[in-house]
Amino acid sequence: MKAKNFVLLLLISTAALSFFYSREIYRFHLQAYYRYYKKLRYDDMLSRARELYKHEKFRELDEYLKTMTRVFDESQEVRRLQGMNLMKLGDERRGIDLVVSTINWEKIEPAFLGRITELMFGYKLYQDIVSVIDKNGHGEDYSILLYYGVSLVKTGKSRASLDYLLKARKLGEYSFIPDRQFDLYYYLGSAYENTGNLDSSLVFYNSAWALNPRDPELKKALLRIYRKKGMYKEAEKLIRS
Repeated sequence: MKAKNFVLLLLISTAALSFFYSREIYRFHLQAYYRYYKKLRYDDMLSRARELYKHEKFRELDEYLKTMTRVFDESQEVRRLQGMNLMKLGDERRGIDLVVSTINWEKIEPAFLGRITELMFGYKLYQDIVSVIDKNGHGEDYSILLYYGVSLVKTGKSRASLDYLLKARKLGEYSFIPDRQFDLYYYLGSAYENTGNLDSSLVFYNSAWALNPRDPELKKALLRIYRKKGMYKEAEKLIRS
């Protein structure tokens, strides 16, 4: 039995090595074709890739980048471009991961920062939002300030979140769509509750309640505040509602 297992293992190892080396040989010939026969340089291919993205030829760019990464080692710029392109093609989750993996390379373009932050917020990638904004800044974009503030609450930094959520409110309170305005009030309430300011917490929870009285988490939060403040009649009324 042991001899059979050894032979089987040897065959598997041989097949795996053959596959690995065949891939390496293929890569070598592909690199030689593009580098020496077609005389393409990395900078030339990168310039072409940028043009394809600029002209919104996203499917063509997808194939082009696959070839490019076979010919040249993948750079941070190519990785980010792949991520941005995948997001345009609808593969948002994989695209986000690629872009986030490049945050230590170079700042994300301001026009793109808002979009990726919005997408990360939709996928509840709160720690990634904190990391990206810490590296890139937030400027005066009230949506980014909201996503960042909420993400700080979600990652246990309620006290720090208040500055950003209050600034988001100041800059764009009535510019948010109803769902985001609800988030603004709810997480301001949550941040104040977590830092012990129950009066301010109740003000913002009530503002959120006016927008969506059916939210179960908000109802639980209001009940907590009523009980902490000894507002038992209000709590009883809310339970019956």
